[in-house]
Amino acid sequence: MLAGTQADRDVLVEIYKCGVCTQTFGELEDLQDHVTQHKKDLTCTKCRKIFMSKEKFEVCRFFYVQKVSLNCSFREILLK
Repeated sequence: MLAGTQADRDVLVEIYKCGVCTQTFGELEDLQDHVTQHKKDLTCTKCRKIFMSKEKFEVCRFFYVQKVSLNCSFREILLK
């Protein structure tokens, strides 16, 4: 026989997943704190844009490091 009531076994635990990395959290507040750190880590120091993916952040940084000058609209397409 299983211990506990059916209600105890039916309780669903919400898991909050980070949209930037693979980390998960049991509390929404913990996820929000975690995402705040990503924002600090993924803010371009040149254009001040905040990226939610490391890949797009790296593309932006590449443009500045390589001093690549592209038409602004083309650059925006690459960073979407």
